[in-house]
This record gives sequence, C-alpha cells and structure tokens, in this order.
Amino acid sequence: MRRKPRRRPTPTLSILMEPIFHIADRAAWRAAAASGLYAQSTRDQTLEEVGFIHCSYRHQLLDVAKNFYADVTTPLVLLTIAPELLDAPLVPEPPTEGAQPFPHIYGALNIGAVLTATPFVKDENGQFIFNE
Repeated sequence: MRRKPRRRPTPTLSILMEPIFHIADRAAWRAAAASGLYAQSTRDQTLEEVGFIHCSYRHQLLDVAKNFYADVTTPLVLLTIAPELLDAPLVPEPPTEGAQPFPHIYGALNIGAVLTATPFVKDENGQFIFNE
C-alpha cells in the first residue's frame, strides 16, 4: 500500500495575523472608498512618489501620529488593515539601518483589506486617541 506524502503545514507569520494601521486624510480616504483603491503613501505624498504606502504596527501607531501628524488640522481617518487580505505585497522594512521595521505596502491598498476606517482625533491635550 502506497502512502500519501505528508503535507507540510504552511508557516504562519505573525505579520499576517496582526492588523496594521495607516493614518489617512479623510478626503483622500473617501475618494479611495469610491474608487476601490487607495494610493496615498503618507502625509502629502502619493504611492507613485514614494513607491509604497507607509503603515504601522499597533505599538508604533501613537509615536507615528505624534511625530508626523501632530500639526495636521484637516480631519484624519485611521485605517485598520488585514494583511492577509492585501492584493499588494507587504514588506516590513526599517526606515534606517538598525531601526525597528515598519510595514510597507508595495502597491495600491485594495479597499477590501480595510477592516475599519474610524475618525482619528485628538483629546483636549492634543494627543491622538487610539482605542483598541
């Protein structure tokens, strides 16, 4: 009797299990929601200009907000993204040698990968509020 070869399980990477986050301008997000694809890399820069979409892991989010969005006065939206639903490649990369990696999406963000889009607001002290 011939045995079937065992199928090895596909390794599950923690990067594909945890949501990632992107801070978006509300107007840009609304336009993307209507078209089906989001192509804004970061504040005032497009995917075409940068080559990828900047994202953060949960533990990085508030530092990113404080360092890069503190002076923004237009409405912001926090996108919660399911990595396993992305059509484009997700690559964790450090911004500089030796720094902690941040998730970068190398292509347009398909709207179907966005789990939630919630207003990203500041409290009375000017600190961003992140309710997990």
